[in-house]
Amino acid sequence: MSAETQSVHTVGRGWSAGRSVGQLILAWAVLWGVSFAVLPPVERLYRIGAWTLGGTTFAWAVFSMATALGVWAAASPEWFPVDHPVRLVVSGPYRRLRNPMAVATVAQGLALAWARSSVLSLAYVAVAWIASEWTLRPAKDSDLVERFGEAGRRYLTKVPRWVPSLRPYACEGA
Repeated sequence: MSAETQSVHTVGRGWSAGRSVGQLILAWAVLWGVSFAVLPPVERLYRIGAWTLGGTTFAWAVFSMATALGVWAAASPEWFPVDHPVRLVVSGPYRRLRNPMAVATVAQGLALAWARSSVLSLAYVAVAWIASEWTLRPAKDSDLVERFGEAGRRYLTKVPRWVPSLRPYACEGA
């Protein structure tokens, strides 16, 4: 096993996966709870119109696929963003996509905005995504390079952030 993929976990994988999934569900409940509990009354109060796209079934299918991606990513050995990974994760969805939890969350938000035909929900997703990209992403990328050196830098350059790669990442020596 290469230095890139060696685990230095001090707790079991089950604890890590359970904690990650739990934190992911909590984050989704807060973020998307706003979309259903807070935004509709604001839209009614200010008479913010909806659009009619149709395809609600498609929107819920996208939401379901995004949820599956997020759970798959959270079940990997990487800790949720409030913690830093203790090893470079290059397996599962991380072989094709550098940021699967964020991609899942944005896709869920877009699907919910579509299903609700809500301009305000769409704006909410856009603002959350931009804020995340400007605040969290640079710190997470620099931490990856700081913790894993050249292996982290290579991963950042080879694996796309938002659109899955057709070719899975293969770390050297794995």
